[in-house]
Amino acid sequence: MNLRRRPLRAPRPAVLALAIAAAAAVPARAEQIIVTANKIEERLQDVPASITVLDGEALAQRGLHSIADVVRLVPNMSSSFVFSEEVNLRGLNASTFTNLNPVVLYVDGVPYSSRYAYDTLLEGVERVEVLRGPQGTLYGKDSIGGVINVVTRAPGPRWQGRAGVEVANQSGRAADFSLSGPLAVPGLTLALAGRVAGDDGWIDNHHGGTGENANDRAERRLALTLGWAPSERLDIKLALTHDADRRDWIDGGLAPSGTSFAAYDRDDAEDADYDVATRTKTITNAQALRLRWRLGDGRELNAVTTHKTLGVQGAYDRDWGSLALYDGLEQFQYSRFETWTQELRLSGGARGGTRWVTGVYAERDRYRNTRYGMQYPGEAMGEPFGPGVDLDLDDPSTTRTTTAAVFGQAVVALAPRWELTLGARAQTVDKAFVSDYRLGPVGGSGATVYALDAEHRWNALLPKAALRWQATPDWSVWASVAKGYIPGGYNFWTSSAVESENRFEPQTSLNYELGLRSAPGRLQLSAALFYLDIRDIHVYSYDAGSGQIFTSNAGRGHSYGAELEANYVLSDRWELDAALGATHAVYDEHGSEAAEGANIERTPAYTLAVGLQYHDAEGRYARVDLRGQGRRWFDAANTRRSGAWTAVDLRAGWQRGAWDVYAWVRNAGDKQVVSSVSEMDVGDLVVYSEPRRFGLGARWRF
Repeated sequence: MNLRRRPLRAPRPAVLALAIAAAAAVPARAEQIIVTANKIEERLQDVPASITVLDGEALAQRGLHSIADVVRLVPNMSSSFVFSEEVNLRGLNASTFTNLNPVVLYVDGVPYSSRYAYDTLLEGVERVEVLRGPQGTLYGKDSIGGVINVVTRAPGPRWQGRAGVEVANQSGRAADFSLSGPLAVPGLTLALAGRVAGDDGWIDNHHGGTGENANDRAERRLALTLGWAPSERLDIKLALTHDADRRDWIDGGLAPSGTSFAAYDRDDAEDADYDVATRTKTITNAQALRLRWRLGDGRELNAVTTHKTLGVQGAYDRDWGSLALYDGLEQFQYSRFETWTQELRLSGGARGGTRWVTGVYAERDRYRNTRYGMQYPGEAMGEPFGPGVDLDLDDPSTTRTTTAAVFGQAVVALAPRWELTLGARAQTVDKAFVSDYRLGPVGGSGATVYALDAEHRWNALLPKAALRWQATPDWSVWASVAKGYIPGGYNFWTSSAVESENRFEPQTSLNYELGLRSAPGRLQLSAALFYLDIRDIHVYSYDAGSGQIFTSNAGRGHSYGAELEANYVLSDRWELDAALGATHAVYDEHGSEAAEGANIERTPAYTLAVGLQYHDAEGRYARVDLRGQGRRWFDAANTRRSGAWTAVDLRAGWQRGAWDVYAWVRNAGDKQVVSSVSEMDVGDLVVYSEPRRFGLGARWRF
């Protein structure tokens, strides 16, 4: 399956009309794209939803190695990393104290919904499918915004693989490989893939004893899959993954109190001076066992059991500098997640007829903050523990979450060219929360300020309906409505001993979408209009005195916009692809009067990704990509804003036999891009996207 021919995405009606007119004049090709995003194999053009598909070859051509790289190619989707990877889609944001991103990442059935360690190995992947819109009627884990479905490559009848190395500026280095094939036992296969990478970063620390390379990083990823097909009807897959990621400092710095972050730029951040080692480390280990029975008559039963552990070690310089008042003080988070899931799913039907999926899902999640808080200078806090004694605020807590759900969806042919999709999800989420808010001297034992032992249960019914019309053999149109949901939870900063004062309620959204898609051809097109009615939005109040944040429900908001994806085969040597999106997202009601009518934070006004690729029969190829975003606000009060930006990426190489040698440049114009601004009691923490990077690489297929 070659998915290099992908969609052009533009938000403006005039552009959309021109693209449709052009498509009508182009003869279609027979090439079909098969996806499994709806839990059954079907043609992409038959899916009544917005979906972006990238195959393994497309990932390699663009030099994509992380989920954050994939996100940049999806209309109206963005992400940024400060202490974790936080995703925004169509005005929906990550929820801090549930730790959930609005888009769930699935890797061969294993859900990754936490904003921590929100990544996976992309070497050895067959394809990545990105669905926009709620997916609770199809997937075990509920998702308010969408799903990134990563499907790894199934081993073939012969051993094959590839390996590659890269070097780059900032002492960048990377190596990856994939290997798969049959074992000696009939029906038994093995797939193995891995990646190690790192660089020294672009920020120098001038404070002795804490390391010269401030924002260096390193990653290590390994995936092993054993498959066994003892019969034609049964196959079993055991998948084991290990991911470790370390990021020192941040990709930016602190605009001190009294200084506007707009007056602080990337040149200022290139020189840091901090006295406490600052880093975030995450280690993930996951195991998944999938059994698939083909029952005949198109029916299939899947059982997926997963277990995952995630450890987070975060230690940060308290003042992000070397002020004498904060000397040696730190902010900290040491956490551990453990999750068990069980999904049973029965599906059936055939392409062109009734197709259905039904299942049950159970999840048990334990999240423990063993140490979560920060330290304060005693002099600034009135020295409650004596002269020269600093304060240590620690709020260790444990959250136990139990989820049970029943879900299902059916696609019914109403007439020769009409299909109706109906689905629903019923779920219950029970959370037990225990917290012990402590305050004491640094280096000593703290006294309990607030203790909380609470439990709450939320029930939800999430319906979905869609109608698809096959307007012509090459064009289909759909309309859909679906309800999305993020569960409620408890603030990790306990503010009282009263359960209701620490609890926030679920966030919901009602998603309306109207779209069209063409069949694969010389020009392939997909477009959509959407409207989201968002209720009880999770928003954050910041206490400048303590440096703590608290979650509450903001009332209502809405977002609407357009998306256009297209790919045009200009000739045998040239291809053009693009992804454009526009979103207008605002608060209708908010806990703060100043934020009513304001833009929902972290939502770009538009996103764009346009690429032009050349490839010839002699193996030479080149690619230029233009990517960018419109302006966005970083706080609900709309006091901190970044402007629009565009950046250019370049890539060129030569494939000769089993070898591929290439060079690349990212952000060729060295564009300064603000990716995040976070208010803190010592100033604004400003994070930038990476400056110009360039490198060389080689790959070998065998």
